[in-house]
Amino acid sequence: MTDSFKANRTKSALIQAAHDRMLAARRKAAVYDGDLDRARPAYYVGPGWHAILDDLVRDFAEFYSLGFLAAHEKWGELRVAYLYSGDRQADVDAIVQRAADMCLASCWYCGQPGQIKKERWWRVRCEEHWSAE
Repeated sequence: MTDSFKANRTKSALIQAAHDRMLAARRKAAVYDGDLDRARPAYYVGPGWHAILDDLVRDFAEFYSLGFLAAHEKWGELRVAYLYSGDRQADVDAIVQRAADMCLASCWYCGQPGQIKKERWWRVRCEEHWSAE
């Protein structure tokens, strides 16, 4: 074996070990059982969307090996991070899309009916919270 081959093999082993540690940490952090007390600290959205995310986490708990990691807002829309390696990806996608659609019609602050608009950034707000900004 050449020195470069040994170095590449060592580097690959180190990368694989780091990847395995990262996956283990994500599996440990993921909420698989619908425990809202563990899931809510990973809601990086306004309080108006929390009820929608609570329903999403409960729906995720009905699937084997589907773990909720986090949720945040980007471009006015909901983004959800999760772990899943099963064969029902279309069902999981439908749950996430339903929650995202509900968030597009709910105020980020209070949960009342709202709409997405762009002023400086894309946001979903009710009339009261649009006028307050």
